[in-house]
Amino acid sequence: MKKDNQWTHGKVEFVLPPLPPALQGVTGCSFQEATFDPKVGNEIYLAIFEESQYANVLAKLRQFNLFCKTGAVRTSHGALAFALFTIYDGKEYNSAYELFLDPYEGETFRLLSSAGLQSHFKVLIYDSVQGRLVDLFEFANVYRFDDFAADLAKVIGHEPRGDLVRAKAEFMRKYSIDDLIGE
Repeated sequence: MKKDNQWTHGKVEFVLPPLPPALQGVTGCSFQEATFDPKVGNEIYLAIFEESQYANVLAKLRQFNLFCKTGAVRTSHGALAFALFTIYDGKEYNSAYELFLDPYEGETFRLLSSAGLQSHFKVLIYDSVQGRLVDLFEFANVYRFDDFAADLAKVIGHEPRGDLVRAKAEFMRKYSIDDLIGE
């Protein structure tokens, strides 16, 4: 059943815990889970981590389109799932973020299925150097993450668990972000 999680409480300043040491100073993205509204409960959101200067550039866009391309590939080290998020500011692609997912992990399916059932998808931009939230954006959830989870289950079938680190390395040697955007 769809969860109506559109933020309706106006502008507010969220207070978030400090970034863990492993995320300080990194760039990239990950799925995270949080409660923004106790009446809604937990939500899955996309956390984008950037260095200070670029995090502020993204926040200044004020309006942008978020696109997501999902897929799964078989490598010689097992299957690998990915989501490629691109930010388009109306004139050009501003940035792209790859998120690699382990298709053998139950948590991957839980995150994708939960995200797919939300009416809206939040994106939080973090300045990972200063460890602070820079901005929050919300989009109508057209990303079909729940369908991706179902398709992913069919892809891996009863395959034995692969080696995620090696599968990711092989995939990255073979494909660039530009290859994925262009497909």
